[in-house]
Amino acid sequence: MVDVCDPANFPPMKYFQQHELAEFGEPGYSYDYTRVFVARMEATLQGAAEVDTLTTTMDEYDFQTGRRYPGQPRLDAEQEYPWQDSLTDVLSKVHAAPPTTPFDFTLWFKSRVVMILSGRAWQFSRYLAPITTKHQLGSQYFDLLLHRLDPVAGLVSVTQEQWQTNTPNLGCRCISFFTGGPCRDSALGAPKILHGFSLNVELLYYEANGQVDPTKYLPITIDPDIENKGGNPGP
Repeated sequence: MVDVCDPANFPPMKYFQQHELAEFGEPGYSYDYTRVFVARMEATLQGAAEVDTLTTTMDEYDFQTGRRYPGQPRLDAEQEYPWQDSLTDVLSKVHAAPPTTPFDFTLWFKSRVVMILSGRAWQFSRYLAPITTKHQLGSQYFDLLLHRLDPVAGLVSVTQEQWQTNTPNLGCRCISFFTGGPCRDSALGAPKILHGFSLNVELLYYEANGQVDPTKYLPITIDPDIENKGGNPGP
C-alpha cells in the first residue's frame, strides 16, 4: 500500500489520472467526524442560452456545534451509521447560503465525507465513478455511496452499481465516503500533503417543458484536493 503521507508519491502530472475509491477500509475501522460539503455552480450567458463563463465553488455545511473543528463529531460510538442522520438533515437544507470557499478542504480526523451538488443544472456522472483519486491511494478513501431522499423510505444509500441497476435514469447529486487517518500536521514540521481528487459531473439540458433530455449533456471533471493534517493545531 502506498504511503499516503509521503509527498514524493504524488508528483505533478501533465495529464491527470483517475483511480476509483476502495470498496473496504482497514479492519475494525471507525471514524470520528462527519463532514458535509455543498458544491454550487453559477454561469453567465450570452444571449438566451450560450454559456459565457462557468464558476463552481464549494462550501462546508456548518453544523454549529460550537467545537474547535468543523463538521459533526460522532456522538455515539455504538451507533453503526450516525453520519446518515447528519446527511438526512443537510439534504433538506442544502439550498441555503452561497458558497465562499474553493474546492480544497482539510482533514483532521477519520471522517465520513459527504459531497452534495446544489441546483438542477448538474448531476454526478451516470457513466464514470462520481469521484476518483489522481493517484492510487489504496484504502485511504473507501466505501463510496450514492444518496437520495425518498418520500417513503427516507435516506437511500447505495453503491454506484446498485444505483445504475435500480435507478439508471435518476440523477444523483449526493455522494459520501470514509477517510483513513490524516497525516502529521504540516504546521508542526511535517511535509504538507495534498491528495488530489476528481469530481465527474454532467451539465444537463432542459427541454422547454422542463424535462431533462438524457441524450444532451456536457461531461466535465472538477478538481478538489484534500490537505491531510493531524489534530493540532486547529483551524
